[in-house]
Amino acid sequence: MNKAQVRALARKLGTEANDALFRLADILLIVHNNGFYHGWGWRAWGDYVESEVGISTAASYELMQIARWANRYGLTKAQRNRLAPLGRCKVAALTKLARKDNVDDWFDYATENTVRKLKAMAKGIHDANAPQTVAVWLHAQHRRDYQDAMNIARDTLGDVIQGELLGDICAFYIRNKKLYTRK
Repeated sequence: MNKAQVRALARKLGTEANDALFRLADILLIVHNNGFYHGWGWRAWGDYVESEVGISTAASYELMQIARWANRYGLTKAQRNRLAPLGRCKVAALTKLARKDNVDDWFDYATENTVRKLKAMAKGIHDANAPQTVAVWLHAQHRRDYQDAMNIARDTLGDVIQGELLGDICAFYIRNKKLYTRK
């Protein structure tokens, strides 16, 4: 193969792989929801996907999460094609952040950031550079609770703390405050 052929093949395979992300996600969701793998002789979902599809059980669940999200928001083929090159991990992280009306903003953000950063955003850790819709993760009635939790976390742990840890502390505080204040 010469350089031109290699380049053309790389582009073709890249396009096929990107297109396959959402196709595989949709197919896995159909197989799982209908229990088809049982009829093919598999007792467990994990055994099926690892043996027949060649992916981990965790990856299969991420893919099904992607399919549910894309179907729920009715993502267009153009949106799916634009998202697919980000890869499974980033698109799976986006399922917790983006909606159809802001997926393009999140695409730009995801292109410039890591999966870890996206997962932190999904946990509610704010980033001033993220699309504005991120602030909606918390109901208005919980904003004061969130601020109280942030203050407690900073008082307890100091100013330099891990973002993910802070998010976990805030979530725990809000959950427990709700438990104790309900009548």
